[in-house]
Amino acid sequence: MVIELRFLGAFVRRFLALALVLIVCAPPATAAEADDAVPYLMLNGLPVTTGFDATSAHETAMNGTWRFLEDPGDVGEQQGWQDRGHERSDWRTIEVPGSWDVAFGDELLGYRGAGWYARGFPAPARSAGERVRIRFEAVFLVSDVWVNGQHVGSHTGGYTPFEVDVTDVLEDGENTLVVRADSRITRNTIPTDTLMFRGRHGWWPYGGITRDVRLLVDDAARPFKLDIRTRPTTPSAWTVDIAVGVHTSGAPATEALSIELADPTGTIVATAGPVDLTVADVAFERFSVVVDDPQVWDPSDPARYSATVRFGDTYAVDEFGFRTVEVADGDILLNGRRHFLRGMNRHEDHPTLGPVQTPELIAGDVALLGELDVNHIRPGHYPAHPDMLSALGKAGITMTEEIPVYQLDLFHFFDRQLLEQARTQLIEMVERDRNEPAIILWSLGNEVWQFVPQAGTFFASLHDTLDRYDDTRLSTYAAFTVPYLMSALPDSVTPLVDVVSVNEYYGWYYPAAAWAGFFLDLYHSKFPTKPFVVSEVGADALAGRHLDRPPGEE
Repeated sequence: MVIELRFLGAFVRRFLALALVLIVCAPPATAAEADDAVPYLMLNGLPVTTGFDATSAHETAMNGTWRFLEDPGDVGEQQGWQDRGHERSDWRTIEVPGSWDVAFGDELLGYRGAGWYARGFPAPARSAGERVRIRFEAVFLVSDVWVNGQHVGSHTGGYTPFEVDVTDVLEDGENTLVVRADSRITRNTIPTDTLMFRGRHGWWPYGGITRDVRLLVDDAARPFKLDIRTRPTTPSAWTVDIAVGVHTSGAPATEALSIELADPTGTIVATAGPVDLTVADVAFERFSVVVDDPQVWDPSDPARYSATVRFGDTYAVDEFGFRTVEVADGDILLNGRRHFLRGMNRHEDHPTLGPVQTPELIAGDVALLGELDVNHIRPGHYPAHPDMLSALGKAGITMTEEIPVYQLDLFHFFDRQLLEQARTQLIEMVERDRNEPAIILWSLGNEVWQFVPQAGTFFASLHDTLDRYDDTRLSTYAAFTVPYLMSALPDSVTPLVDVVSVNEYYGWYYPAAAWAGFFLDLYHSKFPTKPFVVSEVGADALAGRHLDRPPGEE
């Protein structure tokens, strides 16, 4: 019991100190798109895109060996490290994708700061009017990009992709790409530094270019969004509602736009269009088609269809599935049947690879999950690698995907920029993964101070954003639950979501695993009509073993 009182005493001291500053205030609301518009987000002058399985763009992988130098004094930009002619012969070499935390043994393990990457690349062959983009699948955490010394874009967020248009800064022959990645987690970033454990984090925040980099050459006008929604309309037919977004980085374009849907064998089962669409910047077209007797995506038979959108000579392909997910009588229903979650959490964290997800690693982990009879995964507190999501979906394992809104406290809820970061990362996650049928839950965050009223305003804005971009799945949030205290306090967040998720650590932070039942019954009584999920249990989950002091204070 001494162990418990020590932990709870530290928590109560911090809680009481913050309670003194509770004031009636709320973060300002963010502007919403017009109700009848298809929503989209622009970053670096380009729209955030659907995570297509294939496109007509000519792709060149930019993975491999890069030059690298850490910048603990944060002097790189002032000294011109981004300039094309800067001398880099004394820089280290590093593999991309990867992380400096694991690339150099223990030397940079735990280094939090700026790291600079550089490499040369030849100007790609392209036809008149074609554009050149560079796509980064993930850079942790804050990144800036230069090509030939010209700043071409930036991004905040370590787990979602971003693109930069480099067409106008390319030169014939060799070009220089430089990326500055800053891995510092602060009070003003998502994920954030927390009051409970300042300077320490809930998972290892690997710094650097952690996922693939690709050079893309495509027409100036191209499809960027493919929003596919399926719904049964008769006992034997489903309607597929499709919204297509097309963007042009050049002159206005008018082309024929069409859609083809194919079943798992590749047989075309429905078409829509062609219709002439004129695009001056961004334009949208909506289609509805009927598919008779489709194969339903189900864990026992995860049938995947494909949709091909064509705009003139450009195309994009994405996979989707026919399935329904809803809440009824306190249960999650998948295709009208109760879907009881037998789940696990999984971080992208490997002893030698760090955050890098190889095909072999993904295949091995999915096989292990199958052996354990797992039917649901919550892949970390952040958007997972898209290849992992695809592999899980093909294996029939459903998912909860979450943004890294983690342990926000009272002060965070007054930070409008933090709210905008959270909204942006939510949109980026949804846009990338919107057509993956195995994702049945979007999670708005984990273990925030949901007992203060300002949390409700913050998360209401997030939930409004989610509803605007995708209201076809269920929403959840993993509640912060210290025994009995949280059951007695108000909850401003959980009432907003469809499914209650609870993290509980009886037998670890708190003694007596047998106490869990009483607490869970008590918490469930607050939300008796909502499905109830134990989203975390552990940590090491060894009965009789307890953490004798907070992490980092050993």
